[in-house]
This record gives sequence, structure tokens and C-alpha cells, in this order.
Amino acid sequence: GGGAQALPAGGLAIVKRFEFTSEHRRMSVVVRTQALRGSHVFLKGAPEVIASLCRPETVPADFAQVVQGLSGRGLRVLACAHRYDESLLWHKAEACEREGVERDMALVGLLLMENTLKPETPAVVRELKAADIGCCMVTGDHALTAISVALKCGIIA
Repeated sequence: GGGAQALPAGGLAIVKRFEFTSEHRRMSVVVRTQALRGSHVFLKGAPEVIASLCRPETVPADFAQVVQGLSGRGLRVLACAHRYDESLLWHKAEACEREGVERDMALVGLLLMENTLKPETPAVVRELKAADIGCCMVTGDHALTAISVALKCGIIA
């Protein structure tokens, strides 16, 4: 995690940062403002992981199906969540552990990103296949996103 920053007037300061890891599949920050006593926790990451850290009543019943549909269209999907903790004062926020703050979150929404193929990509893949050169894709994206991209560029048919 990162150290505390000077708190700008009327602004936000990141008190603690929990970096993204492939093990956790998420990242979060603990943020303070001058106006409030406690701290905000903001969380983003793999939708199924974020949903599991949220209060059930904040996650729509069709959440998994929506994520699957978006991923199947080739979109990268991140879920975002938030929690305000009045008891998480500055000194407690600086010393907090990931598991202690990434809990009881409220799902805020989904962040969608599209990485479009370069126009020359399908032709290059065809050329590699014609030359009998193996072609594969390595990604950390959702499996359905990877399949969609592989279909679009011709790695799989």
C-alpha cells in the first residue's frame, strides 16, 4: 500500500492502496476527505470477484448473465464498488489490511472497455497460418472476451 498524502482543501487523498494482483483479481484504495470523519473504500476488478465482496442486495439478480453477455461481445468488463466507513479514521486507514476493508461493499456499476483489433491483424494471422506458423493469444481477460477476439482476428474459426 501507499503512504498518506497531504489532504488538499476540498479534495481527496489516497491513504492506502492495495495494488492489483492476478491472485486477488482486484485493486482498491482507501480515501479520505476533509469534510468527513471516516474513509471511503473504492474497489474495482473482475466482476465475479467484486460481486462476491458486495452486499447481496446491491448486486442485480441478472449480474452474471449481463457480464457474460458483455464479455461474449468482446468487451473487457470491470466491476466497481464503494463503501464508506465512518470508523476508519486516518490512523486506522493507514494500518488497515486488504481483507478488513474490501468487504460489505456496494456495487456501483460496470466499466466497459473495447480494445479494437488493428486493421492488419486478421491478414497477419491468415499469413501466419498459411506459412504453417502456430498462432496463439495470451490474455488475462475473461474467457468469453478472449474467444470473441480470437474469432474476430481468425485465430479460431
